[in-house]
Amino acid sequence: MKRIVIIAVMSFFFSCVYTVSVFSNELEWWFVQHRVNQNGGDYNAAHFAMKDDSGDYILEDIVNSIALYDPDGIQIQLTTAEFGFAYEVLNGKYDANNGFWSFDDAYSSNSFYSVKFGGTLKSGEYHLSVTDNSSQTYDAYWIFNELVNLPIISSDTFCAFKYDDGSLMWKWNVPTSIMYQNSISTSVRTWIDVYTNGELVKEIHIKVPTHMGWAIVPNTLLQGIEGPNNVLKIGVNVRTNDNNNRSYSNDINWELANSCGCDIDGDQKIGIKEAINALQIVAGVR
Repeated sequence: MKRIVIIAVMSFFFSCVYTVSVFSNELEWWFVQHRVNQNGGDYNAAHFAMKDDSGDYILEDIVNSIALYDPDGIQIQLTTAEFGFAYEVLNGKYDANNGFWSFDDAYSSNSFYSVKFGGTLKSGEYHLSVTDNSSQTYDAYWIFNELVNLPIISSDTFCAFKYDDGSLMWKWNVPTSIMYQNSISTSVRTWIDVYTNGELVKEIHIKVPTHMGWAIVPNTLLQGIEGPNNVLKIGVNVRTNDNNNRSYSNDINWELANSCGCDIDGDQKIGIKEAINALQIVAGVR
């Protein structure tokens, strides 16, 4: 049996992982959290991923059973339990200290398992027990600190456009209400999901500070995901940094995101017409 201990605490603390390796596969990560969605979804979830002995994500379903126990040791009745899907991920982030954007050199394969359950989350240690199709069992533990009511960033506030160099920028309304609660540490993840013929195949996933309200992807990355059969959708989620709580916007086609009215001629680019409009606004003639 394998035991993985993962402890999540609030900001200024850190996660601690203790692993005793017995079998070739392993639980790479897992968490318990509460999620709310712009479309009205409100639920508890546990997610986990598994890797093989080469350190690669296992891209097919190898799990026979999943059991989840609350801090009182009571087994939780799961409403859904399923293997997600395999897709390609590229991570990026903004370094607020130095003002730099950075992205992975290449996409990596990713997969995960997802379970949902009802009720109210209790503070304390949750226990996950997973058995694979070889009858090997993996146990892991996660600390849920507290339920936080996070604001939801609406996709109605999204504004996206391209610069002349082909880079894509999108903006959203900053969730200022959460920023005045000094006891709660948060950050934002935003993304571009790439759908080919309606199927999610790739994702560019970017971490930015909560107060920032925008992200950008260079043309060199866009060239690899744009195409006649591809649709690029953008979305945003707010999360507590202990990964206990998340709120999600809807994701929408970036070409439909124009809440700021900045795209005057509808070509999804910032050009001379948009520049003239901005100057007129500054001059007070518009």
